[in-house]
Amino acid sequence: MASRGLGLLSLVVSAIVVAGQPPFPPPPGGGPPGGFGPFPFPPFGSGPQRNRTTPPFVRGPPGSSPFPPFGSGSPIGSGSPFGSGSPFGGGPQGVRPRPGGPLPPRFPDSGQNATVISPEELANRALAQATNGSTCFPGINSCSGNICGKNLSSVFRMVEEGEFRILVTNGIPNHTYAVGAQTPNPNNVCVHNSYMKVPRNPTRGSFQQSGMGPVGIALSGGFFYNHLSTPSGDVAKEVEGASFDSCSGHADPRCRYHYHMVPKCLDPDNTCKLVGYMLDGFPVYSYCTVDGQQLRSCYKKVSGDGTNQSHYQYSPDSECQLDEANGYDFGGTQGYGYVFSENYPFIMRGFMGSKVYSICSVV
Repeated sequence: MASRGLGLLSLVVSAIVVAGQPPFPPPPGGGPPGGFGPFPFPPFGSGPQRNRTTPPFVRGPPGSSPFPPFGSGSPIGSGSPFGSGSPFGGGPQGVRPRPGGPLPPRFPDSGQNATVISPEELANRALAQATNGSTCFPGINSCSGNICGKNLSSVFRMVEEGEFRILVTNGIPNHTYAVGAQTPNPNNVCVHNSYMKVPRNPTRGSFQQSGMGPVGIALSGGFFYNHLSTPSGDVAKEVEGASFDSCSGHADPRCRYHYHMVPKCLDPDNTCKLVGYMLDGFPVYSYCTVDGQQLRSCYKKVSGDGTNQSHYQYSPDSECQLDEANGYDFGGTQGYGYVFSENYPFIMRGFMGSKVYSICSVV
């Protein structure tokens, strides 16, 4: 059944990237406003899925999570629709060696007993779970048993199947991370093999504020969090900003790499690029300018020093354009999307979609 489910995939967008390499080069022919447009990937082949010489990606050993250990088989079977020349395989669009040498099989700081799986195995398992109606297990919220540290390789896949978009990540960003902070973050960055399945054409509902933890997945492979540092309302950029690295991200105590503000290295020229998707399916853009004016949040500081969300009030006027969730309707084919802002809340405070989905663990 899993093989038949994967056979229905209509479009594969794949990016397997390595920290330090330029993220998301523009596609030939450009694309829609703020987006990537068509991707120049080759079609699926028919080669075998196993025995590829690709860097390892891992989950914890038995006992490190409530999920059963991986077996030697694959839910896809012994063959795979992803050939050696496809972005899911080990060919030209596959994982590239990290500059300075190949990825070592283990890292000294953790995960010594972790089970190694290849990037295509990770993708196959995630896609099988997403397409065969498997139960969505919440993401593993732990550092224990995972490969952790700096200079890990990133895995990211984006697949469109029917009415849904599936994003797969190992939780490691495709850019240099954990460097350049004013105050180094004590939390480690670990692999978190995850996916989310969201509608390709989401519908808008009413605003609902998001909770703590991941609220979306960036095209870099990192996670989006909301504007909060604590459940009591502390604003992350104001109270944690010194620990943000050179791409404006850091890890939480559960070792998940994430952003509370615009990931600067994903769009250094502020050209309104697509940088990810939220759990309601709507796209996320970097800083955007419309009719010569950069889009601004409509939250105004009404009290305090601005370090808590209670210090702000949503008050739309002619000087701002974004809704309560930091969203904007671009009109035309681009439609509605979320936008990072230079003023509070800096990132999405919540969701405007009519339904919010989940980030699931790859098991």
